[in-house]
Amino acid sequence: MSVAPSAGNTTFALSAALKKIRARGPLVEQVYKSLKDAIITGRIAPGCCLYEEPLTQALGVSRTPLREAFNRLKSDGLIEVIPHRGAFVVELEAHDIDNLLEAREVIETAFFMRAARRLAPEELLKIRQALQRSHRQLQGKRGKADQQKALQTYLRIDRDLHDRLIEASGNKYWLKLYHDLRERIELCGHQVSQLPHRFRRIVQEHLELIEALLAGDLARGRQCLRTHIRNVQQGVQEYRQLTSQTGSTAGEEHPAAVSRRRSRADAAHPRTAVAGKRISP
Repeated sequence: MSVAPSAGNTTFALSAALKKIRARGPLVEQVYKSLKDAIITGRIAPGCCLYEEPLTQALGVSRTPLREAFNRLKSDGLIEVIPHRGAFVVELEAHDIDNLLEAREVIETAFFMRAARRLAPEELLKIRQALQRSHRQLQGKRGKADQQKALQTYLRIDRDLHDRLIEASGNKYWLKLYHDLRERIELCGHQVSQLPHRFRRIVQEHLELIEALLAGDLARGRQCLRTHIRNVQQGVQEYRQLTSQTGSTAGEEHPAAVSRRRSRADAAHPRTAVAGKRISP
């Protein structure tokens, strides 16, 4: 049976996922970044309801910057607002992920040849060195918190590589299309990075892509990129299958998530429902 968490439990869960904002600077930007990071890293899980009161308490801010941050997160495609229910972290369905990464493959490969010719070898070498250094640092970490911090550094450099391959195309309209999807792509990338065997493959794929570019083999580079994106797609589906068996969340679940979870339970334990009563067949 699913029971909605109490306000106290929700506040506690969000307090564990977020830290109070203490740094100086634009408050809305800090609230936005804090929530975005918590969503992308999974500390606030897909499908969770974002209650305003627990969030303001967890972050130590008023409702005004929180609501402005919500608007930005909605624009990023990371949350959705349901009238009379509230704001929820987006929960991508399997077909959503397939469509998202299919679009990503088109966007990142369509102008690949042009972009690759414009990237100087010195820049590629710098990115390769940063990826290798970051990966070594990640391997040297032992505590879970330190590992996650090092992982975020690696994924930021990973994202920089993909950003540059789009920016170098010189097509501002194509760049805008990419940025419309970027945050959801980042969310997928973080999920795949939680699977050690998948992450090891991602590390190798980045190096293979850069090696192809440095060798001037642009056709092989484009194929490396295409293979990488398709492997990410498979990794996200694998991650979803694993987490659907546990699925702990910081807050109340999205109504659709509850419905999907109940549907899976019904499929696993078939029964007939009559007038609100469940009767075994």
